Amino acid sequence: MIAFASFGVNVVRLKGGDPSIFGRSGEEMDALRKAGVDFEVVPGVTSALASAAAAQVSLTHRNKSSAVILLSSHPASPEQAVAWPAYVASGATLAVYMPGFKYRRNRCELT
Repeated sequence: MIAFASFGVNVVRLKGGDPSIFGRSGEEMDALRKAGVDFEVVPGVTSALASAAAAQVSLTHRNKSSAVILLSSHPASPEQAVAWPAYVASGATLAVYMPGFKYRRNRCELT
């Protein structure tokens, strides 16, 4: 983006959904600021909210869950563990983005 912007052309980084939910938007905005490139972020609807609306369900139905947690089980470092027991124990609706691929290693026993 920075290279093309340096030529004076308009650059669009198109990302589906909300660019600030589990994407690289933070790193990209930092780099653009550092390079002095003006930018604008146009938010979309994150997939957890859009899919709930499409399925006609509430993520926070007051008889079932009064909170929703948007989380990723794809940490930056493979050594980082996901706190599944704490998330499940919270009773919140869990919207899991980028679930990862080491399911056996990340598996936990929930009691």
